[in-house]
Amino acid sequence: MEDEKKKKRNKKKKNKQNVNKRADDVIATEVATSEDGNHIGDGDIAQISQVPDANELQPINVVETVDESGVENKSSQTSEALLEETIKQLRDENGSYLQKEAGFEETVRRLKTENEAHLQKEALLEERIVHLGTENESHIQNEALLEEKLLH
Repeated sequence: MEDEKKKKRNKKKKNKQNVNKRADDVIATEVATSEDGNHIGDGDIAQISQVPDANELQPINVVETVDESGVENKSSQTSEALLEETIKQLRDENGSYLQKEAGFEETVRRLKTENEAHLQKEALLEERIVHLGTENESHIQNEALLEEKLLH
């Protein structure tokens, strides 16, 4: 269905371009016959100078195309606007998801750092427990030696 619309639009454009080319050819022939020796009157010069060249006719054709197929162009403009709005919304959503993801990654890094700190603290506490256990055994041995000395 879209292909058919495109084909119709392209066909209209080609027809209008052919009409413009014919007008340019007519102007060129008038100038050529004038250069062949026929007298160019002031009226002829005015008529030739009033006819726009092909570049000036193009925007008018675009406007005419819009007028002739206004429904198609309006619907395509509407759908284009909807697509642009959808793209904008998706980019905004994507941006917010990327921000959330960055926030989550930062939270994960922070939690890993905290976990490392807790693991180091746990290792230090375990060392301290071992050290205190060794000190306790040492005190018990010293106490046993002192009791033994007191008894003898």
